[in-house]
Amino acid sequence: MNLLVVFALCGLWHGANWTFLIWGLLHGAFLGLERTWFGRWLEARHTLIRRAYVTAVVFWLWTIFRSPDMTYAAGLARAMVGLNGWSHPGHTLALHADTLTLASALIGIVLAFG
Repeated sequence: MNLLVVFALCGLWHGANWTFLIWGLLHGAFLGLERTWFGRWLEARHTLIRRAYVTAVVFWLWTIFRSPDMTYAAGLARAMVGLNGWSHPGHTLALHADTLTLASALIGIVLAFG
């Protein structure tokens, strides 16, 4: 409960917007969850799985933090997993992938998970 209160206040400290409050509450909730059986389960997983979990949670929560409202945040979250409604996920990658982008992504993945 303390984590929820502290992070809710941290969210409000950033601004008087629902997205900041929700970001704080979710941040506190995930930290609380990681202090339960889920945290012990996660700790027993391979480093790659733990890092992927943290990356996914952080990306999702920062999407909420930086959005002007929750409708916008939900749209961004859907687009992050390819559910943007106008194309299949591979099409988006094909539009923006060039040699420099792919090489940079590969280097980033190796450095993040290596």
